[in-house]
Amino acid sequence: MRRIQFFAPTIKHFEIESYKNSGEPVFIPVSITGSSCALSCKHCNKKLLETMTPATTPERLYKIAEGLASKGSYGMLVSGGADRNGVVPLGKFAPVLRRIKEEFGLNVAVHTGIVTKELAAALSESKIHSAMLDIIGDNDTIREIYGLNAVVEDYEKSLENVIGVGVPAAPHIVIGLHFGQVRGEYRAVDIAAKYPLASLVLVAFKPISGTEMASSEVASPEEIRDVIIYARSKMPETKILLGCARPGGEHQILTDRYAIEAGVDGIAYPSEEAVGIAREKGFEISFSEVCCSLIFDNPPVR
Repeated sequence: MRRIQFFAPTIKHFEIESYKNSGEPVFIPVSITGSSCALSCKHCNKKLLETMTPATTPERLYKIAEGLASKGSYGMLVSGGADRNGVVPLGKFAPVLRRIKEEFGLNVAVHTGIVTKELAAALSESKIHSAMLDIIGDNDTIREIYGLNAVVEDYEKSLENVIGVGVPAAPHIVIGLHFGQVRGEYRAVDIAAKYPLASLVLVAFKPISGTEMASSEVASPEEIRDVIIYARSKMPETKILLGCARPGGEHQILTDRYAIEAGVDGIAYPSEEAVGIAREKGFEISFSEVCCSLIFDNPPVR
């Protein structure tokens, strides 16, 4: 029987007819830069950082982890804003990340920007559970959306650096990031397909209020479907997920249907219709309250 796993991280409340997450701090996002970021990307403008728990010092991060462990939590996503070179300053937190793993047994995933060899080495020493990094396949998107003086090869080198030191990699590709246009997504898939991945997460650009792209167009469900189909054809054995970021409403319902038909292994925050479709097709279904990218490690279900 084919299996599909649905994810509803307790980052936010989630409730549909067939499932409601617990609201407990099973897996939470933490920002090591608070709401600070040197880039102010057009699609985000620091808004996503504002939804995370701030932990701007290693000591504060340790205390948060200690509190989570006392509540029986699974782990945390450690993220943050980037510097002008697109690097999230995770290096100085590496020693405390290792302590969190060894002393509390928490699973830590980090969301990186560009990863240098030095940062990759530090992440390897920290014994993190996985590294999530965006793969962007279009130079114009990197410059115009992120405002970075970087190129596609810098993102591929980041993935190579992470995998080269043995850190499980769960790259993310944002479909429609260039003002809703599909530009470098297929090239990003080609890059990801070169490497042994822990998982691949495909998400879709969703406009955020208070950003320059708040009124931007989005990729259509059909365009998203086609990228998913392409990714599955290139990586038949890789765990592929439809991640939490994507437009809602009827757009989401259709996107979720297409994702199931295209062969994804999991969907974050699924529509009720998606759960129904999976049941109709006879799939074995489970729900988990952790980040979908961790599907490779058989996270707890309920």
